[in-house]
Amino acid sequence: KTSPIPITTRPARLDRLIGSAASPITHGSANTIDVSGRRSVETIAITVAPGPLHKVTIAPTEKTLTPGEPHTFTATALDQFDNEIKGLALGWSVSPGGGNINPDGSLTASTKAGAYEVRAEAAEGPTQQAGTAAIVITPGPLDRVKLEPGSATVEVTKEQKFAATALDRFDNPIPGLIPFFRSDSQVGRVDSDGKFTAGTNAGVHAGGVAVAIIQGAVTKTASAK
Repeated sequence: KTSPIPITTRPARLDRLIGSAASPITHGSANTIDVSGRRSVETIAITVAPGPLHKVTIAPTEKTLTPGEPHTFTATALDQFDNEIKGLALGWSVSPGGGNINPDGSLTASTKAGAYEVRAEAAEGPTQQAGTAAIVITPGPLDRVKLEPGSATVEVTKEQKFAATALDRFDNPIPGLIPFFRSDSQVGRVDSDGKFTAGTNAGVHAGGVAVAIIQGAVTKTASAK
C-alpha cells in the first residue's frame, strides 16, 4: 500500500485548498474548475466570451410570399466558431421593389411578383458583416383576363393572332393557366392557340373572339371587338 506523500512546504491555508499530492484535481463542465482537497471543494466560475464578429446569418434563408403578405426574419451575429454575439445593432434592408422592412426584421412583401433579397448587417468596431435571405413573391389568385389585341380589323379569310394573360388583382401575370378561346361562327373561327381566321361576312362584330381562364372555382373571361 502506497502512503500519500505529505506536502510540508505550503502554508496551512493553501494546503486546505489544494490538498495533498494524493488528492486529485478534477475538472467539471466547460465553464467550471473544481479543485478538490480532503477537507473542502472550491468552485471557480469561468466565462468564455465569443470571439470577434465573423458572420451574420438570417432565418429563414428562403421564403415564398404572396403580394402584401407579412413575415418576420431573425438575424444572428456569430464568431468564427458559431458562438452568438449579443448586443450588436442590426441594420435591415430589402432589394428595390421587394417591399418594406422594419428595424425588427418584420417585412411586408410588395405587390410586385418576383425574386428579391433581404439583408441584415452588423458592425463590431471596424468589422462589418452581412447576411442575406432570398424571397420570392408569387402572384395572387386569378382576378381578370387580358386579351390582346383588344380590337382588330381583319380582312375576310385573313388571320389574326390573339393572346390571353391571366392576372391577379395587382396585374401580376399568373403562369400555368390555360386559355380557352371561342369565336362567333358568323365572324370566323379561332383555334386553341388564339389564331383567328375571319369569315366572309364583313362588318363590325362586338365580342367576335372571346377567351376564358379557369383557376379552381374561379372563371374569368374577356372578349375582343
